[in-house]
Amino acid sequence: MHNQFWLEAELLQREAMRYTPAGLACVTCQLRHSSDQEEAGSTRLIHAEFNAIAFGDIAKKIAGYDLGKRIKLVGFFAAKNQYSQQLILHIQKIKVID
Repeated sequence: MHNQFWLEAELLQREAMRYTPAGLACVTCQLRHSSDQEEAGSTRLIHAEFNAIAFGDIAKKIAGYDLGKRIKLVGFFAAKNQYSQQLILHIQKIKVID
């Protein structure tokens, strides 16, 4: 099974960078995606906002980005934690869109 997701999005909100008990940098953020998508023979305008999390060097990059920055990312979805089935996108790769 595959769980890999890629998209372009805008950085809406970002929490302060923190560190895991193992000393790994971590940052959570909220992203917004807007695009035109084909579905059932017609075009839909899509607007979606969702939460994401990044660790290590990627977290450090995001912590330095200004809000509103447009990014292209690759990641996977997982449950927010062991007590919640709410999904959160884990960012594995990131690139600023000029």
